Amino acid sequence: FPVTIQGNSAPVTTSNTPFGTTAPADGTTIRLVGMSDVNTVTIPYSAVAYGCRLNGNATLRNDDVLTLAYDATKNVYIEISRNF
Repeated sequence: FPVTIQGNSAPVTTSNTPFGTTAPADGTTIRLVGMSDVNTVTIPYSAVAYGCRLNGNATLRNDDVLTLAYDATKNVYIEISRNF
């Protein structure tokens, strides 16, 4: 199921480990959907444990979708797709 996100009254950038430092099940999929063109959320590329290996930083605006999957072997979330 999609998770809708937006900044709290301003644009925000997540930490390098936006989903915490506890591993989910291998292959867990997360679909993020932006909800605001003003209060955007930026997820940075990060090669640290539990970070997001993206095709560049991802700034989610209204109706932008970013899909990630957790890879237990690499211990990171890997970008599967985005619509922006």
